[in-house]
Amino acid sequence: MKYMNFRDYLDELQTADGSRKRKWLAGSVVIISLLILVIWANYFTASVFPVSPAASAAPARSFGIWETFRTGLQVVGNSTLAAFQSLGRIVSAPKDLIIKP
Repeated sequence: MKYMNFRDYLDELQTADGSRKRKWLAGSVVIISLLILVIWANYFTASVFPVSPAASAAPARSFGIWETFRTGLQVVGNSTLAAFQSLGRIVSAPKDLIIKP
C-alpha cells in the first residue's frame, strides 16, 4: 500500500497540481451536500410526520418527503405550463387595433 496513513495522503494531495485538488474539492462538495440533504430529508420527514404508538399500530396513509416534493413540482409545472399557454394565446391572437376618434 502506497499510503500508510491518511495524513501522508493529505500531505501528497497538498503538493499536487491544481486540477487534482479541484477534482477532490468537487467530489467532497457533492458527497457532503448529499449527506446534508439526506439528513435534512430524514429530519423533515420525522418532524412533519411524527410516529406515535397509536399511529404505528393502525396502518394509515402518510405522505413522505418525495411524494410531497413530487406533488409540489407538479403544481409548479402545471402553473408554469398554464402561464406559457396563456402567453402563447396572447401572441397568436389577431392584432386588430381599433382606434376611435
